Amino acid sequence: MPTGTEAVTGGVYDFSSGRAIGDLEIDYAFTELARDEAGLAWVRLDGNDGATSELWVDESCPYVELFTGDSLGPGRRRTGLGVEPMTRPPDAFRSGDHVVRLAPGDRGDDAMGRQVDMTGPGEQDDLEMLRLEAERKGLRGVSRMDVDQLRRALAERRRGLDPKQAEEQATGEEH
Repeated sequence: MPTGTEAVTGGVYDFSSGRAIGDLEIDYAFTELARDEAGLAWVRLDGNDGATSELWVDESCPYVELFTGDSLGPGRRRTGLGVEPMTRPPDAFRSGDHVVRLAPGDRGDDAMGRQVDMTGPGEQDDLEMLRLEAERKGLRGVSRMDVDQLRRALAERRRGLDPKQAEEQATGEEH
């Protein structure tokens, strides 16, 4: 059960500049996540072979749980890294921390995506992932956008522009 929070800056659980996990056992939720200009927080794993796996979450997910699997049985232990986007802190239903109650018909929105590149970072995968997310959020006609334009459009959407305004700003078109 969670017992509180503590800063990780400069400690063994500080992965802000990227480093090997090694034999460090991790089963913790991280918060106060660093975010890019579009408000996305990224978890990136780099393999020794150059392969990468990335997960991004929007601002609706202020927590990410990391789990190395050390407590699992033989054969399952350390076969991967569990990365779980979380919209609420651990044990929120019991503690009541940041719990949101939705009335019938209300909805909660969150966005997350992933990218796996077996050859190294690939902008085309990035574009496709963001394009699909933009379409899910109501932006249309985004296939001709580059990644930076699309990130700006998603950031504007989060700041309250309607989908048409965000699309116009991202594509430079007026409808």
